[in-house]
Amino acid sequence: ILVAANEPYCIFPPCVTSQANRECIGIVTKIDLPNANVPLADRWLRNAGCTKIFHVNSLKGEGVPEILDYLKEDPPPKVSPQEYKNNIKL
Repeated sequence: ILVAANEPYCIFPPCVTSQANRECIGIVTKIDLPNANVPLADRWLRNAGCTKIFHVNSLKGEGVPEILDYLKEDPPPKVSPQEYKNNIKL
């Protein structure tokens, strides 16, 4: 989910990522602007359900390598439905 740090409001509702079937990351852009409110943008993305948040300055290329490195990481192994059922503790 992409949010600019200088936006006056967020278009993404809380828990919007619950509709996704995989992990969602957040990206805060325009962090270099004088009117940027990075903590507010972070809060919006956390409320939306993003598990990892990156800060990006597109003009200087800041933050882009971190996103690429993160996307190159191996995802956690998938668990079959049977394995999931066997591991549930009631």
